[in-house]
Amino acid sequence: MDRIQASNELAFRVGFSGHSGHLRVEPLYTVEDRSDPIKSLPDFILPPAFPRETPESIKEHIEEKYLSVGLDADEFSPAKVGRQWDFDWFGMAKIPLEPSLPRSVVIPVWELPYRRQMKQGKWEPNSVQVDVSELMLGSQDSGPLPRMAGPAKDFVRGSINNRPFRPGGLEDSQSLERILPDGASNGEWVQEMLNGGPVQVVPPSFKQGVDFGELKVILLYVRIKMKSYPGNCISFFMEHLHRPGSKNELSVQFDDLFKKAWEEEVPEIEKDGHLSEAESVELDAEVNEASGLSSVQEPDLSVLDEILLVDSKVSTSILDGGGQQQQKEDWAVSGGSEGIADHFYELVPDMALDFPFELDNFQKEAIYYLEKGESVFVAAHTSAGKTVVAEYAFALASKHCTRAVYTAPIKTISNQKYRDFSGKFDVGLLTGDVSLRPEASCLIMTTEILRSMLYRGADIIRDIEWVIFDEVHYVNDVERGVVWEEVIIMLPRHINIVLLSATVPNTVEFVDWIGRTKLKKIRVTGTTKRPVPLEHCLFYSGVFYQICENENFIPEGLKTAKDAFKKKNSSSVGGGSGSYAGFSAGRDGVRSQKQENHNRGKQNKHSGPKNSGNFSGSGWVNQNNGGSQNNWGSRRSEASIWLSLINKLSKKSLLPVVIFCFSKNRCDKSADALTGTDLTTSSEKSEIRIFCDRAFSRLKGSDRSLPQIVRVQSLLRRGIGVHHAGLLPIVKEVVEMLFCRGVIKVLFSTETFAMGVNAPARTVVFDTLRKFDGREFRPLLPGEYTQMAGRAGRRGLDKIGTVVVMCRDEIPEEKDLKHVIVGSATRLESQFRLTYIMILHLLRVEELKVEDMLKRSFAEFHAQKKLPEQQQLLMRKLAQPTKAIE
Repeated sequence: MDRIQASNELAFRVGFSGHSGHLRVEPLYTVEDRSDPIKSLPDFILPPAFPRETPESIKEHIEEKYLSVGLDADEFSPAKVGRQWDFDWFGMAKIPLEPSLPRSVVIPVWELPYRRQMKQGKWEPNSVQVDVSELMLGSQDSGPLPRMAGPAKDFVRGSINNRPFRPGGLEDSQSLERILPDGASNGEWVQEMLNGGPVQVVPPSFKQGVDFGELKVILLYVRIKMKSYPGNCISFFMEHLHRPGSKNELSVQFDDLFKKAWEEEVPEIEKDGHLSEAESVELDAEVNEASGLSSVQEPDLSVLDEILLVDSKVSTSILDGGGQQQQKEDWAVSGGSEGIADHFYELVPDMALDFPFELDNFQKEAIYYLEKGESVFVAAHTSAGKTVVAEYAFALASKHCTRAVYTAPIKTISNQKYRDFSGKFDVGLLTGDVSLRPEASCLIMTTEILRSMLYRGADIIRDIEWVIFDEVHYVNDVERGVVWEEVIIMLPRHINIVLLSATVPNTVEFVDWIGRTKLKKIRVTGTTKRPVPLEHCLFYSGVFYQICENENFIPEGLKTAKDAFKKKNSSSVGGGSGSYAGFSAGRDGVRSQKQENHNRGKQNKHSGPKNSGNFSGSGWVNQNNGGSQNNWGSRRSEASIWLSLINKLSKKSLLPVVIFCFSKNRCDKSADALTGTDLTTSSEKSEIRIFCDRAFSRLKGSDRSLPQIVRVQSLLRRGIGVHHAGLLPIVKEVVEMLFCRGVIKVLFSTETFAMGVNAPARTVVFDTLRKFDGREFRPLLPGEYTQMAGRAGRRGLDKIGTVVVMCRDEIPEEKDLKHVIVGSATRLESQFRLTYIMILHLLRVEELKVEDMLKRSFAEFHAQKKLPEQQQLLMRKLAQPTKAIE
């Protein structure tokens, strides 16, 4: 295009403007105008709409958009900070995150001697290649042969496709003969080697084996000795070879034979492989001389040797016919531990865990048996220190690079043990609510979780060395007691058991069942008395009446309380004057008596003519009388009773106190009645406020203002706490931790707080001596009372613990108090029952049928134990001559 000439030589150019491509005429200044920089600047020049593309710009654009790592600006904007995405990072990964399993394994094949193919005078076992799928899905999965590991995601919880591991105690199963080849378990290899056969030293699928060196000479020497004494040694071996149950005895005798041959001087053997007659005579003389000396002179044994030889003496006496009664009690070993406590640090010089305090005798005995790899049953009083044994089992598992499992009946114990052990061990927590660090070496879980792992064949079972059952007396529970029996029966053979329990009268009987079921000895240890003695008192009309001390009942204290009760009732009824509290108590007593008669009639109508005991006056009537609690006068009298009790305890320095109320509603109303009570100092209030703010900061803004949390915080600031199953899990945990710190002075709780929670108090108060067990109202059992009363008395802080029983309208009878306070504890009884899920799981365990499960339960223990005697008695009766009846 030719240049356009304008007036005054005004030059311009045509260009695009904007992204729409409009034409724009832009003037061009002449050279004369460029002398002034300001005049030379154009008014407005837009950048080009489409910049020129170059290879470098295209490459930069592709790298920035497609090849650079970054987050989506829209999805990861500040407005969406709290959002979570459900994205399976590991499932979407293309790279395999775990090594692939082998497709086949090599196992040896046993052949009978007359079918073997000898190569150069030696027999080399053949090997066969077996597909892994046959081992994982075949009948050998639950047998003694090893099972292939499953995927990593099922390592802890297991899978329903896995077969359970073979339970321990099934060594007498007939399936051993089917799974193991002929000759592998009946001792034919020993007889073959004694007759001159070669020792097999080449493992399957290996080209060469182990070079035994001088041991070959010893074997040849032993073989010659066997031939020189054909009438004694070989007959001895053959006699023990076919004895039923003599597998262990045979191996022990054979090892002793090798050891004896190794210690003796091995003579040089001639080239033809025979000893000279003179050398054989000399060797015979030396052997006879050594045996004669050993039979005449018995070496002096030290104290440590006597302790270590207790087991061998017991087993020897049993083999020698020590008596039928001794054989019955063999599995529960409760004696032979007298010198362990005195020589503990010599017996266990290198402890896996050091304790900052001196251990008790039962703790030393239990630790010594744990070091020996034996199972232990610890029956000790409440707050005696049973947790020390569990800690040492954790320490041994960490030292041995194995795993340990701690089971508890309730989640409260699991949560507290997790907090206690977190600073010492590699701990994980598995409950129905939370799952924290399941890959840890020390796992704390509920018993139901362990049962599920056993039934689902979790691979983590391989690594477990110890299983600790805390509060094993929970086996008496009607609903959940069957879980403990299932787990004990299903545990594999390689797992050792540690059982922690309160004192029960039939400890040896229960341990004997466990030992016979698992075919292993169980050591029994424990305490005979409480470390902190208890005193029991009645609280009536603002006065304490002592009725028991050091397990000795005091009738005089009960008589004094009854006299005070009669005097108060006669003055309030006869004179009609007196204090307001006495008048209201009398009025409430009449109204409560009518209400109780009505309730008792309804109870007899529904539950039948069952007698629940004479505990009507121990405070339960006010608990059931909902109409009187709504009355203002009754609420005021109830608050006055609690205020009077707390003031008395505070004056006597008996705080903190745990008050057991057997109703969630009762706990809440009793705590709310103490509106004007403040038991904390300013520093304690500050500590409580800071702790609660930190704990509840994990909740969202709307959840922090829940009525329950606001109410509990107001109670905690005044030193009053509530603990029952109706609280949120985080609220219960806060209450437990604050009570352990000692800032909560009064705690209203239900029975669950007494089940193994390590939170002792100075005093324990029973609101009543009756409870509702889900079916009917009944008096407390002696074991339940002992479990809750055991929370009183802090070891190392208190010389004596105080237990208080509240009395409102009547004083309990002496026989009832004696039964519940000093009566014998409840025996451990089986609650075993068949469930549908148990039957379905047992269908996948080939070697344990439903009938076998019933036979191995604690309920059938006595019948199975007396079965040989009954069979002998039946055989004797059948052998008697019969008489014809005319």
